[in-house]
Amino acid sequence: MLVVTHELFVKSQPADVRIEIRVYQPIQFEKDWGCRYEIDWPEGSKVLIAYGLDALQALVIALKLIGTELYNQYLSCRSVAASVRQGRRLRLSGTA
Repeated sequence: MLVVTHELFVKSQPADVRIEIRVYQPIQFEKDWGCRYEIDWPEGSKVLIAYGLDALQALVIALKLIGTELYNQYLSCRSVAASVRQGRRLRLSGTA
């Protein structure tokens, strides 16, 4: 069951880059819980599962991993990394 969707837009030239994120309700496995999340990058979708000892831990880990994915994806680009080194901010905007 889908819990939340969120759209982010990375400010870029010539047009903003749209990223959609979906987080699903954690489900119980034999000994742990898993929370599926999806990130729609311009290059394609990425589907992952974060695991925890209970539903809340799985959800929290999924949210932290989403932040890590966003940070790593866009700071790995040379132009963005150069902008950050020059004191410019990485600008993200989103809609709930």
